[in-house]
Amino acid sequence: MAAKVVDKFANLAALHVVQAVANTAKYDSFAFPFSIMDKVGLLIHRIEYQIAGLQHLNTALDCAEAGICTAKDMADPFDITRPELVDYHVMIREDIGTAASGILHEAVKVKDFSKLPGGGILVAPNPLYAFLHTGGAADVMNVRVRMYYTYMELAAEDYWQLVESRRIVSG
Repeated sequence: MAAKVVDKFANLAALHVVQAVANTAKYDSFAFPFSIMDKVGLLIHRIEYQIAGLQHLNTALDCAEAGICTAKDMADPFDITRPELVDYHVMIREDIGTAASGILHEAVKVKDFSKLPGGGILVAPNPLYAFLHTGGAADVMNVRVRMYYTYMELAAEDYWQLVESRRIVSG
């Protein structure tokens, strides 16, 4: 893909995704100022996840998954083979020894993509969602997502190839 870097320095986008109901998937959209006609891509260099409410994962195999995707309301957010899934992070409670002796603690999970070819993961800016999905949680949870990226200008054919690779356009 032929791409022209638009930004000299990385930009920062952040979302706070809060579940309304425990053990459901919640998606919130990033608000980038580009339409599908602008032929601009986001080159994601780094993503940080901070899942809060881990105390609600209080039995063995309770889990929380946070991530970035290009399709709202994916049928199975845990399916890592889906092309709409850009990145994800999963926390699973495991009890060791005596029941209820498990512990979960993680301040921030950092995913650094800067060493990938091209310097990151290239995606279309719209639609792009941060999500949280839980299973077995005793109450609602939330996640804070910070994403560092630069804008890339793409040729029309490269942009449409990018869009189709994430199945944004159905056919």
